[in-house]
Amino acid sequence: MLRVRNFQKFQHYAHRSPPWVKLHRSALQDYAFTCLQDASKAHAMLLWLLASGCDNAIPDDPQWIARQIHATEPVDIDALVSAGILERYDSAPRKRDASKVRASRKQNGGTETEERRDRGDIGTDSPNRRESGPIKAEKTTWLTPIGAAWEAVNGAGSFPYGQAAKELKPLRDAGHEPPVIARRLAWYLEVRGLDTADPDPVVIAKTRFTPNLRDFRLRFARFDPERTQ
Repeated sequence: MLRVRNFQKFQHYAHRSPPWVKLHRSALQDYAFTCLQDASKAHAMLLWLLASGCDNAIPDDPQWIARQIHATEPVDIDALVSAGILERYDSAPRKRDASKVRASRKQNGGTETEERRDRGDIGTDSPNRRESGPIKAEKTTWLTPIGAAWEAVNGAGSFPYGQAAKELKPLRDAGHEPPVIARRLAWYLEVRGLDTADPDPVVIAKTRFTPNLRDFRLRFARFDPERTQ
């Protein structure tokens, strides 16, 4: 995943998905920024806008980014990372060291039952045991780029992760990588579900549309941004 470095300085509003971001004049004195190609400078400013709409969690997918910011030239992600505009990070949740957890719990008066549960001695074979923490997070991490594509259009916090895990899992099981699913979902949202390779922008604007993950899954093959009729 990608994020804008020091993004808080561009934020005017405390809540997510603000209607605008701040553009500081100091960018003209930023040596790394001024050394970028003109196209990359424009891409950087558009990425600041994109980051504001997806809680600064941007899929590391140049093609998806280009579609979101309507770029007419390739987006040079590596150049933006080298200039310190963007940075890459691992979106997977970090697992806590079990031995440290047990030591901390014992120091704070934890019970033997809790310690046995941490070791996996009990509760592992119960059909009604609820998944929690890292276990549940690991199962939904693959949805991160897909959620970012959805929230870039529909607003931060709008992606239904529970429904998506159910509706989109068949696509993943069929061998489609999450960035591919995210790219096609972005196209599905951009053309408002219209089943055509190059829809008329006027028609798009007039189309009443409610995003639906099941509808997207059933018509997944039709929403390939690279396909031509």
